[in-house]
Amino acid sequence: MPGPIDPTNADSPLLIGAPQFAKAKPPKFLRPHEVKQLFDSLSLNSAKDLRTYVMVHLAYTLGLRPCEICRITLDDIAFKKAQLSLEDRKNTQPLMLPIPEKTLKAIVAYMVGGRPNSQDRHLILSFHAPYGPIVPGLVGRYIQQAMHKAGLSSTPYWLQKKD
Repeated sequence: MPGPIDPTNADSPLLIGAPQFAKAKPPKFLRPHEVKQLFDSLSLNSAKDLRTYVMVHLAYTLGLRPCEICRITLDDIAFKKAQLSLEDRKNTQPLMLPIPEKTLKAIVAYMVGGRPNSQDRHLILSFHAPYGPIVPGLVGRYIQQAMHKAGLSSTPYWLQKKD
């Protein structure tokens, strides 16, 4: 039977232990029934509701972060091809994403029934003159409020896809 292992001895066998992970907690995400609960709770009765609806769709179906959602411009969307072009991303890699039909319909509904009339080319705008783009913190807050209204204790980042 071999003797005790001396870690200071260069001839000692290599010890292999349990893998160490960078993250102490597993990733969090919504389960299918929670996603349904979220979408079922969304209202379409006001311009603000339509704006929140499109933000939730963009976050869930395309996995976009609040900062990416607030940067989307009308020029980034190819409606006929149902594609979204993202140039300015966290990992600095441009990305072309297919837009699911429901998300495209949400974008159009917001543009027709909720987006303020403005010369600004950003998709998501504030409802206060001069109707400019909203900041990522507000995108996150509106999505968070929708999740809370649906009875979910989660964050907008639970909707995003990991790179």
